[in-house]
Amino acid sequence: MADISSSYGWQKIVKSVTGWHMDSDVVPAIVAAGIIYLAIFLIGQFLYQTTRMLAPAMLRGYILDFVKTMTFCAYPFGHGIMRKYYGEAGYIGAMLPVAFFSGLAFPMGDGNPITVWMKFFMRGMPLWKCLIKTIVQIGGGFAAFHLGMYILSFELHPMFVEKLKDYYSQFCSTDLKVPVYVGFLIEFVAVIYESWFASQKFTGFLHIDELIKILNCGFLVVGGE
Repeated sequence: MADISSSYGWQKIVKSVTGWHMDSDVVPAIVAAGIIYLAIFLIGQFLYQTTRMLAPAMLRGYILDFVKTMTFCAYPFGHGIMRKYYGEAGYIGAMLPVAFFSGLAFPMGDGNPITVWMKFFMRGMPLWKCLIKTIVQIGGGFAAFHLGMYILSFELHPMFVEKLKDYYSQFCSTDLKVPVYVGFLIEFVAVIYESWFASQKFTGFLHIDELIKILNCGFLVVGGE
């Protein structure tokens, strides 16, 4: 067996708690992604339910926005593994159920600024509240990054180590291999299209429509590379 000093972070925890050292250095990619999804979901649900029960009514909506945004923005840490090791089909196959069931589990709160600004433009929300919710959601996005990096620190899979090295070397990569201004243009058009698509009704059945919209979002990500 390998010496504990050469183990990954998660192995050191198992070794210190149970005294048992794993024979394998890493878990399969699909298991690593599943652990990421589950950890993010459980942390998000704990914060979500705690907020619903304990937070003052005046602040509850904003905290739920923060938690929901953090949770949904952290899921791409798992999506990236699925896409790299199992291709576009693996990515969509994971993203679809994760987004769908998370939508059911987090019914309250707004999970992205687009939803907030659409409510504002449809006169369903005053500007001051729209701005506060947007700032809170930006904070949720930063929290999602740190949550994802914390999970990566357990080094369950070689890709975790790779992403950590990218972070500490201050390296940033993107799926869009185009000039910056073209990237912004592509994202701008995609946001407009996705916002329009998300406002449509297709079948009259809420859950089926939601699956269609999530699938469309996945195809946008795949097609935008």
